[in-house]
Amino acid sequence: MLIAAWSLRVESPNLSTLKKVVFIVVGVMIASYGEILFDASGFIFQVFGIAFEAVRLVMVQRLLSSAEFKMDPLVSLYYFAPICAAMNFALFLVFESGSLGVSDLLRVGWLTFLLNALVAFCLNVSVVFLIGKTSSLVLTLCGVLKDILLVCASMMIWGNPVTTLQFFGYGIALSGLLYYKLGADKISEQFAHLRGLGFSTRSVTNRRLGIGAATLFAVMVLGTTYRSHDRYPTRDTESVGARTSYPPPSSRNRLDIVISTFQENTQTIHDQVEEILSLPQLSNLETKVIVYSMDKAPDLVSLAKETGADAVERIPNIGRETGAYLSHILKQWDHLADHTLFLHPEVGDFDHVKARIEDFFLPSTGMLSLGFGHGECSCDTCHDPWVSASTWPQVPQIFSAVYGEICPSTNILLSYGSGFIVSSKRIRGTDRHIYQHLKGILESDERHWIHQDERQPDMEDAPNTPDFGRALGKSWMIIFNCSETRLVKSCPRLDIRRKPDDWDDVCQCLDAE
Repeated sequence: MLIAAWSLRVESPNLSTLKKVVFIVVGVMIASYGEILFDASGFIFQVFGIAFEAVRLVMVQRLLSSAEFKMDPLVSLYYFAPICAAMNFALFLVFESGSLGVSDLLRVGWLTFLLNALVAFCLNVSVVFLIGKTSSLVLTLCGVLKDILLVCASMMIWGNPVTTLQFFGYGIALSGLLYYKLGADKISEQFAHLRGLGFSTRSVTNRRLGIGAATLFAVMVLGTTYRSHDRYPTRDTESVGARTSYPPPSSRNRLDIVISTFQENTQTIHDQVEEILSLPQLSNLETKVIVYSMDKAPDLVSLAKETGADAVERIPNIGRETGAYLSHILKQWDHLADHTLFLHPEVGDFDHVKARIEDFFLPSTGMLSLGFGHGECSCDTCHDPWVSASTWPQVPQIFSAVYGEICPSTNILLSYGSGFIVSSKRIRGTDRHIYQHLKGILESDERHWIHQDERQPDMEDAPNTPDFGRALGKSWMIIFNCSETRLVKSCPRLDIRRKPDDWDDVCQCLDAE
């Protein structure tokens, strides 16, 4: 913005203003660097958008303030608002008209559209009045404060993750705003007043600025504290290594068995479920078998009878079993069973899966993988430990989304296979909006940026078999806060059987009592 104003000769170059603005920009850059869901293409679009917006606002300032034009704010709005409307309508015809129908408009409601248009009009009026009274630079700096307030709101209302690095960047940006408003001399004067005469001598305006900044910082800190207390710990130190023998679960404990099918053999599904239900660990549990069918052909009543399911539901064929698992979690969020067994309809090594459940499933089980094994990868490349030619660049992004921090320099845990037992406590340990976010990406169309990412060689990336779904399949241990790489050494393969002196957590993560 400042460069645009100088280039168009709306303002004269000023070293003092440059230093203040650079201070704010550095804070914003640090906060942007700490973004856990960073996307390069989105960043490039944002940079160009900022540049174009800067030129537009400076030109508006020139219309309102220069001696050549000296235009009234409402008159200027009268001239450029129709042009903006025409440009937006042209873009609508190209990108959105094919996917937006009259039914969508009616669902939102004309009153909502009218109120939204009224708010947008008031916003445009306030923008041109602010530029006319101050400058386009002041408007842009107000936008930085607006962004900080939006981060606070999203943190408190929706629990969106914010990293420590972002906090540091926002703190610098907020300090820069105060520095721009008061200046170094004024700040030094206020500190002198504080030392010499006490707090009571400060001006009302500056006192309010100080209180506002302190309140904003406190809200941000409390927001993160609230979020961190709500997050489930990855490992409970009291239960790690406990050799205690747990009593059989009470009849009130529930186990849901969730299976996603397409065109698999229903008799095989029936037989495998019956064998699992016959295990002694499950004898006293209240069990329910739920089948999600992604095939449009079969009759649901017949499918329930053939598989022995207690409930059958048809869902779109998007994302394979990963999509079905996310759908179940979101639909049953408030009614999740104590434990849920997510099972592939055609288990390749079924005997070892049964043995894993028989050896390790306990009332304290948090996350127990039934896949072929545990592996690990580094965040910079994330090479597949089972298929050396494959890499999974989306797995570190999933880690960042779940934990609210940049993927660490140490290795992260992967699992191979789409079967696992997880507790409701572990599922809810990850915020619900993260599951919604992952499901939204999984179901996105080919225009979404995720489909432009590097994919596995000779792997299809289609709605029914998205490459992102395969990355999620490797990341269930991460999603359910069981990211302890010790499992790679203690339980590398599915055929590992429990020895008499093994700890309860040798192949799983346990819940805290």
